[in-house]
Amino acid sequence: MNKMLHLGGGEYLAREQVVLIARPGSAPLKRLIRHYAMEEKVIDLTHGRRTRAVIFTAAGFLVLSPLRPQTLAKRLLA
Repeated sequence: MNKMLHLGGGEYLAREQVVLIARPGSAPLKRLIRHYAMEEKVIDLTHGRRTRAVIFTAAGFLVLSPLRPQTLAKRLLA
């Protein structure tokens, strides 16, 4: 499992797919999430919880995560 990033809730993402991890708080990022959602390129892994991180993938998808960006970054670098 060294090549996988644990996103919580039993979900994993290939480490080499991660391009950027960001907080979803800004208006431009919220607009970008809506744009990707209209194109059906958003993967929501929050299971009803608050979105705390947005992961941009090399495949052109956005992954919404309930984990903080700092937590994901530590897991990515471990």
